[in-house]
Amino acid sequence: MKNFFFVLILVSQTILSQQIEIFNYPKNQYRVETKNFKINPTPNYQFLNEAYFPITVKDLDLKNRKSIKNISCYYNDNEAKTYYLEFTFEGKIALTEDFYRNEKFLFNYSKEVITRQRYEIESDKSERLYSIDSIIYDHNQNIIRKSLTNYNLKQIISEIHIENYEYFEKNKLAKMYQYSIVENMPYLAGDLFIYEHTIDRVTEKIYHFESNNHNTKELKKDSITINPNFRKNVYYLNKKGEISKFDHFYTDKSIDKSTNLKYDNFSKITSITATHLDEPDTQTFKFDINNNLIELTYDKAIRKCKYDKNNNLISDILTDKESNQNIFALEQSYQYDTNNNWTSIVIFKNGSFDTKMTRKINYY
Repeated sequence: MKNFFFVLILVSQTILSQQIEIFNYPKNQYRVETKNFKINPTPNYQFLNEAYFPITVKDLDLKNRKSIKNISCYYNDNEAKTYYLEFTFEGKIALTEDFYRNEKFLFNYSKEVITRQRYEIESDKSERLYSIDSIIYDHNQNIIRKSLTNYNLKQIISEIHIENYEYFEKNKLAKMYQYSIVENMPYLAGDLFIYEHTIDRVTEKIYHFESNNHNTKELKKDSITINPNFRKNVYYLNKKGEISKFDHFYTDKSIDKSTNLKYDNFSKITSITATHLDEPDTQTFKFDINNNLIELTYDKAIRKCKYDKNNNLISDILTDKESNQNIFALEQSYQYDTNNNWTSIVIFKNGSFDTKMTRKINYY
């Protein structure tokens, strides 16, 4: 899996973003379903198949009519504190704390570099550095390097995971090296992704490489042994440069899965049809004038969503197509502050009260 090593550090951040986005699961699902159909990585988009790296107020769907200083989130009328967030005056996330998982993240921003430090909070309130991940990107907002450094209980580096990206002119991805460095292990293995561009398609070839004499902190690209066999993905482009078809190959000649995509006039994906073993599976998406996802159609079910005037989800109903019976029904009601940021949510699932969530927002 591409970007496999960012799973542990980002899953909790994904849950955090769901909380801040008021359980807007349709939006999160759309993000996951369309994850494979971008080629060049960018700093505040997806870092792995299941997760998403929010760094600004805008990424968390907060209204920043007035700069937000910090937010405290609670369950059940301030009885149980769940999250705490701090922001810079410019609207970037500076710190997040998760009181359920006893961890916090510190963010640092410098020119074209984003760094996060993850700490585990011990029972005595002491903090242990668990990992540091960073992104380096160019002036075109293309990521050129990602790294994740893990620390053991003695606060010594145990392993480093790295992705290096290289580009052609016009911001076209040319190569990506993905590999891991394990302390005291004189062996290195990883994958090399090669990208070939034509007018109507991009071909991604994936080669495995190894180095048995590794003893440095960086990959020596001229000393690795590359397996000549490769896996392959092909992205077919429409006239706008959008991916209209995506073929995943087991080998160079055997297609494992083929996916066709359709778009609206605003470049939003409106349908995905994936065919595997001659069995097609189609999902469709409909949006309102505010780009809120109002309908998702699956093979055997349909999901309809409604939003309030602040574009927050108030109703989410999943219905079985054959029986027309509800599989799942969610309703949410909100209270807002003068800046149109919610301060409380009451959540009902399948007609019964589920929970209440509140938050205190302090502004600069």
